[in-house]
Amino acid sequence: MATMSNWRTLTGKLGAAAAVLAMTAGAVAQSNRGNRNEPVDPNAPLAERILPRGKTKQWVMTVDIYYPGLRLEVPPVDRFGVVRPGFLAPGQTVTQAEWNRIAEMASRGVAFDTAAMVFPVPLSSASHQAAMGTFESSVTIDGRETKMTPTFTEGYQSGERLARWDLRDVNARRLNLHIEIPVTCWETYFDEAEAMRVDWPKGEWPAVAKTALEPVYLVEWRESEQEIADNKAQLDLLQQRWLNGRDPKSIQPVMLAKELAGRVMEFCDPGLGDSTYSTSPGNFLGLMTKTVGEVINSKRVYKLDPPSFLAAVYRNAGLPARTVYGFDMAEEKGDRKGGRGRAQISAWTEFALLDPKSNSVVWVPVDVINLRRSGSRMQRLDRTWKYFGENEDLAYMIPISFHAHPPTGVTVRSLPAFWGWLCTPETPPLPHSLRIDAMSQSSREKDRNAEDARKRNP
Repeated sequence: MATMSNWRTLTGKLGAAAAVLAMTAGAVAQSNRGNRNEPVDPNAPLAERILPRGKTKQWVMTVDIYYPGLRLEVPPVDRFGVVRPGFLAPGQTVTQAEWNRIAEMASRGVAFDTAAMVFPVPLSSASHQAAMGTFESSVTIDGRETKMTPTFTEGYQSGERLARWDLRDVNARRLNLHIEIPVTCWETYFDEAEAMRVDWPKGEWPAVAKTALEPVYLVEWRESEQEIADNKAQLDLLQQRWLNGRDPKSIQPVMLAKELAGRVMEFCDPGLGDSTYSTSPGNFLGLMTKTVGEVINSKRVYKLDPPSFLAAVYRNAGLPARTVYGFDMAEEKGDRKGGRGRAQISAWTEFALLDPKSNSVVWVPVDVINLRRSGSRMQRLDRTWKYFGENEDLAYMIPISFHAHPPTGVTVRSLPAFWGWLCTPETPPLPHSLRIDAMSQSSREKDRNAEDARKRNP
């Protein structure tokens, strides 16, 4: 996998010491006003004025990474030389020699001298805050579970924060990383009239916003950095047409973000269906994604492509933006048509505004997927839009990551799936599988209390 020169590689951070972070620095500055119609203090921080919280939900999201993701006793190629489902992601090809090597490694299991596994644990976003005091994780090797506390490292692109687990001298049939992440999510209200008063920065953006202007792997580029220039040229032409030749900086940031969101909603046809490629019910191999150039050339996209494409459009216009990949607990409230829903991977976009008094960034959420569900034509710009800033569903949407693949020097065998690892002497080439679930913290406590009671009274 190609990596950009300005990425911070994992190997450069292996010796850095970091403790588990409390909810202090970087915490969201928003407050819960409770009633959206309550008067706002004009001297309050910008986030409190334009993006107050609504109702909150407390969740515990569980993540399980299984390696290998398929049964080792099943060879990757059948007796006719046909590749079995799940060993290759759509569009991937390998030589027979490589398959012979994979089959040989499958017979040996998982073996490495050292491994650094990473998974994102974002501390906060426009609609969530992680409660790191009760974060838990463990690694299970051939059925033997060991509780482990990872090292947390911040400072990655777009505010990404990575947890790292270091393993040594493993020779096993199966490995499982289990993570439990407690979070609080909330509805967002949006005072668009107040937000329209926010102008472009008079100087530079703060550090985290500056990184959110940089090209993102799997969005602006996939194989080489040359794609960045090619895709930017296409974005420039599209932007010129959409804005009728206007300079983006001549348009107030929120109005620019709104107009471009409407254009992307009209432009993208999510006719290719779900972005997650599943190996079995409940497990998935990874995300099928399209780069900017692929979206522009085809217009037909996977479900999660419009949010990442919108973020790229924002970045190209000079507005810092990031994609938020999350776990949508629609089943907890019924889906948006009134029936019961289904938990699934979802995504939305956040763009940055600058609070000039504190020189801090306020992230504003835009759910272009649900915007399109309201209609494929852009609504009038002088009206407020549900899912532009304001989003009651975000209390049920748990952020996982700001990137489909970690923004550091790790790899996976198959499709991107938020995690990655770096092994010596080499990274095993077998595919993984990923399972994500969540429950309310109250349900979790009930389950734990019941389990404790069973242990006391067997």
